[in-house]
Amino acid sequence: MKTIYRIANRIYRVLFRRYPGLRSRSVQTALAHLSDAAHPTEEKYYTAKIARTLAVLGAGSLLVLFVHVSDMKDAQLGPRAALTRAAYGKGSTTERLNASTEEGETLGAYEIDLAARQYTEEEARALFEEASTMLPGRILGENPSLDQVSKPLVLPSSMEGYPFKISYATSHYARLKTDGVPQTADLPAEGETVTLTATYTCASGTFEQPIRVRVVPQEKSMEARVREEMEGAIRKVQEETLHEEIMPLPEIFHGKKIVWSRERSRAAPVLFLLVLVAAGCLYFAKDKELQKKMKQREESLKNAYPQFVSRLTLYLSAGMTVRGVFLKAADDYAKKRKEGTKKDALSEEIRRASAHLSNGVSETVVYERFAARCGLTEYTRLCSLLAQNLKKGSAHLLLLLRQEAQMSVREQMDRARVLGEQAGSRLMIPMMLMLMVVMVLVMVPAYLSF
Repeated sequence: MKTIYRIANRIYRVLFRRYPGLRSRSVQTALAHLSDAAHPTEEKYYTAKIARTLAVLGAGSLLVLFVHVSDMKDAQLGPRAALTRAAYGKGSTTERLNASTEEGETLGAYEIDLAARQYTEEEARALFEEASTMLPGRILGENPSLDQVSKPLVLPSSMEGYPFKISYATSHYARLKTDGVPQTADLPAEGETVTLTATYTCASGTFEQPIRVRVVPQEKSMEARVREEMEGAIRKVQEETLHEEIMPLPEIFHGKKIVWSRERSRAAPVLFLLVLVAAGCLYFAKDKELQKKMKQREESLKNAYPQFVSRLTLYLSAGMTVRGVFLKAADDYAKKRKEGTKKDALSEEIRRASAHLSNGVSETVVYERFAARCGLTEYTRLCSLLAQNLKKGSAHLLLLLRQEAQMSVREQMDRARVLGEQAGSRLMIPMMLMLMVVMVLVMVPAYLSF
């Protein structure tokens, strides 16, 4: 594995460093956020991925080579070509063979249906005699013997190691069904004898085996006897105390004191299951709540963007710097917060950016981080203008900002128009329901008046 890892690392250094386009930008971004040492982590990541790929390719190639050699070896049938039939009782097989002369002349391709080997009649009879001695013991099920059958018999349709399909018939279907279930209703105490005939069928012939079965009444279990005695005792007490206000329950059963209790409620397990479901719903609802908050934050940032750009343009026109605008906006927000104003997403991001500026962070870095935290195209576009102005200088910054302000207002109007159309579509369902109610109120009295 170490050798494969070294080869993978070599491939990474030769290909990925020479051709940077092979690297995934999303992978680079994710690794950069997951580790401070971005490049070593990236190298280890791609090296491990290439190593796994090489290992799979190597193992797969060896497997393919093995299969190919095995196929080549099995393909040649030799000078005395012969095919082996499937064992007794198995299905037929199909062989696809190519024929050619030793000189290489092609004789064609042929598909041969090879039937399984068949037993002779003597072999089949010998197998039947052997299987017939085993079947009576196998069909007993939970019955002690075939002379005392009160529970269902187990009637197999085949026996392992024998080529027969077995079917059954009974001389008295109302007492013993062909699926082995005895009918003990209205059965005399001494039972009733039924002949069960097992028919063995195979390609070499059909054989029958009569089996004598005596169906007897089903013996009651201890639990059934206890229940019968208890129910009788309860009925007796009910009859004796029919005219009394209180009915005493039986106290003694076979010399043992009876302890009575009410049946416990089964609400606890159901309630616990409901608690588990509720906990799971709350767990996933937390993610929904987070998504909702992120959506609200995004909407707040989009709605505040046109005003922010206009304010920035106004202050720059008055002679302030971009840094000064951020600091002033942060101070104004801090005063409003002291007066009880609620938080808003854009002001919070401006406050963070102002704190970074006050701590000596480069303005370009601050604006880039500001745009990344906002995560919207509008802010990315604006911060690109500000960063470009710092790096190269731009005499047309105010003009570009005014154009950006106008564009943001148009985008906000378009967004408001889309939201209005969506609201109109959502109102269609309640309107249809109201229309149906009105139609019912009109048509029902008219129908009843006839």
